[in-house]
Amino acid sequence: TAFVGRERELAAVEGLLEEALSEPAARAIVITGAAGTGKSRLLAELFRRAAERGEDGWQRWHAQGDATRSESSFAMLGQLVRHAAGIEAGDSPPRRQARLAQRLADGLPPADAERAGWFLAELVGAPHLVAVSAELAAARQDPMLMGDQMRRAFEDWLGGECARAPVLLVLEDLHVADPPSVRFVDAALRHLRHRPFAVLALGRPEGLRRFPNLFAERALQELRLGELGKRACERVARLALGAVASDTLVARLAERSGGNAFYLEELVRAVASGQREDSLPGTVLAMVQARLEALDAPARRVLRAASVFGQSFRLAGIEALLGEHGHDVAVRAILSELVELELLVPSGGLRGARDEELAFRQDLLREAAYATLTDADRVLGHRLAAEWLETGGDAEPATLAGHYARGAEPERASEWYGRAADLALEGNDFPAVVELAERALSMGASPSAAGRARLRQAEAQRWMGAFVDAERLGLEAIALLSPGSDGWLCAVGEMATVLGKFGSAERLATLGRSLLDEARSVEPRAEEALATALSRASTALLMMSEAELSEALFRELERIVGDASRASPSTAAWWLRALAFRAPFRGEIGVCAGHFAASADRFAEAGDLRNACLQRANAGASYLEVGAYSEAERTLRHAIAEAERMGARHIVGSAERDLGCALSRMGRLDEARTVEERAVAELRAHGDRRLEGLGRDELATILLALGDEVGAEREARAAVELLAAAKPYRSHAQATLARVLLARGEPSEALEHAEQALALLREVGSLEEGEGLVRLVLAQTLRALARDDEAWQLLTEAEREGERRAALVTDLEARRTFLEAIPEHVETRALAAAWALERGRRATEPPR
Repeated sequence: TAFVGRERELAAVEGLLEEALSEPAARAIVITGAAGTGKSRLLAELFRRAAERGEDGWQRWHAQGDATRSESSFAMLGQLVRHAAGIEAGDSPPRRQARLAQRLADGLPPADAERAGWFLAELVGAPHLVAVSAELAAARQDPMLMGDQMRRAFEDWLGGECARAPVLLVLEDLHVADPPSVRFVDAALRHLRHRPFAVLALGRPEGLRRFPNLFAERALQELRLGELGKRACERVARLALGAVASDTLVARLAERSGGNAFYLEELVRAVASGQREDSLPGTVLAMVQARLEALDAPARRVLRAASVFGQSFRLAGIEALLGEHGHDVAVRAILSELVELELLVPSGGLRGARDEELAFRQDLLREAAYATLTDADRVLGHRLAAEWLETGGDAEPATLAGHYARGAEPERASEWYGRAADLALEGNDFPAVVELAERALSMGASPSAAGRARLRQAEAQRWMGAFVDAERLGLEAIALLSPGSDGWLCAVGEMATVLGKFGSAERLATLGRSLLDEARSVEPRAEEALATALSRASTALLMMSEAELSEALFRELERIVGDASRASPSTAAWWLRALAFRAPFRGEIGVCAGHFAASADRFAEAGDLRNACLQRANAGASYLEVGAYSEAERTLRHAIAEAERMGARHIVGSAERDLGCALSRMGRLDEARTVEERAVAELRAHGDRRLEGLGRDELATILLALGDEVGAEREARAAVELLAAAKPYRSHAQATLARVLLARGEPSEALEHAEQALALLREVGSLEEGEGLVRLVLAQTLRALARDDEAWQLLTEAEREGERRAALVTDLEARRTFLEAIPEHVETRALAAAWALERGRRATEPPR
């Protein structure tokens, strides 16, 4: 049919793409419209006209969503990569790897191309049989890490391709796309925002509600296709039917279509075939069903078999389902006929190969064909489809699981749902992780598989900030998994983090003792998993003031590590991380940043990008401990940029909490307030009570410096409440609250909090940061209450303690900044000098 009624929208898309080329600047264009409004037709016309003008300078990578694969993480992204690399549906894994390597070599340096190839091979269904690098080996042990590496590989490759020629990603039926693919494309738009790069997406508006902030910050332009106007519909009908059709018939067809281009085409087609206009079905679905019923039996059989696979399918798959009915020549001939009838569209054309991909021209056609299957045929068809896909097709785990579930094979469905949950975790699609793992359990998973499913659910709930659910699921995983196994150790480490954040000190201690009991009997092959669990548990216990048990776990970790220079990169990294967290609680000042930086280097060596980034952020935070605020800002901003690229929002929130502190100490209060408020919002959304409490503690200090005493008190009280179970941090928060109350003229209440802060400090022995504030604030509060002798005694103690701690700093520059840059240390010395002069004057004054 002719292209009619969409000239304005076509011109708009052409203009936006031209902008992306001429700037250059990344653009996202989303074309929305109901089913049958002509989205794909507009797309075809766009490319046809560009080709006619010889102006199509874009590399076009194409992918299409499919309702039957919407739960298959990276299904659409895998299509994009396969299309760009020229990978055919029937290519063997080695051939896919070779095609991918050849394409990557054109746009990336050799080392980057090799690394990207390892992880993109996972996306195109051609993983290397053995881990060819430490990075790949580490990623295969950690779904989140695998997702980070695949995202990095995709963006690096896309960036290299944009340097060669502009890249346009065409995403059809985005309303049934899988969320991880959409997130990867969204991130690429952000990180390649100054490149000749564009995304052209088409979808139904109701389905796109699944992605509420779709490309919202990426120069998004949205075009909505409404109904075709009456004149446009009449013109389409007239051009198709010719002069023999009466004006009355053309007008009735246009009116009956309701402006839906697909329905209009079906009406015109029916009339052209000789049917009376007044006998046509009243809905587009009924029209499609009537059209299919008019086909001969072999054609209907082929369409029914195709519908089992979903929107797209392969010739070899149809033959597998039809069995003895699937003679090669007959099926091929029928498919060619169905293409001619515009029921199917070829993907690359019927060139004689056995594994071409075809698709239903409209998803309504697929729905109508699928509806004609009997229940028994559906069960058999899905089972045969699953078996064929598993052995010879492109099979995402969720797709296989769905086929096996509908094919009455629950055990096999359970296994593949479990794998699908792992893949969803790689894509940060946490709701899907929970749902897919639950399906694996509902299909009758074995105890070990059930334990792994519960562990994945616990991880997903933690990342979503649902710590109560994460704790429940994680403890269930520990009960199901064999003690001392890799899975059990991973679950223990996960629960240590959850309990440390959620504040369940008693349960955390019970978990730590269980880990200590099992540590000596763990097999050598599981030592990396054990080191991870010990590091996470000992650190969490330290934060919860369980120093004795924390130290016992740390000693066990030291035993496993032995000589750190000979330990595996991952094991050494986890040990250095524990060493860094432990140092300030032992009074070791100024060494944390070095330990964290070394840990980051070892994590990077192991290929663990996420933990490497996190430890760099921790290194930046550690510079605050010695007053090196400029170095803290530099390191933290670098870590934040890395975390944003990975989409690791929890790292961003934590690092911005520390960045706000550094900016505040350098006097950049307005900027500090903005950063700190953003960090608090992020940490609150993540459900991390401890870090949110630390953020509110710092925000109270910033607001007080800005003169907002009411806001400062509100934030300080919230910090005290959030940090109730974390004694070292509550000590500082109560000191902050006491300072705010003192500024507000409420010394009696300030004294209560200041005394509790000092009592907590003496109980835990040392604070990670800000210890000097506790004694200083109590001294000032006592002075305000005219308890001068007590105030002087405490201030003297504070000055001595600051000098003692400074003496422990071995680096001379760090010692200087510790004394001269940290505000509470400067204020303590100045106040001590002023009070000493005052006391001296009073001693020499004659009695009255």
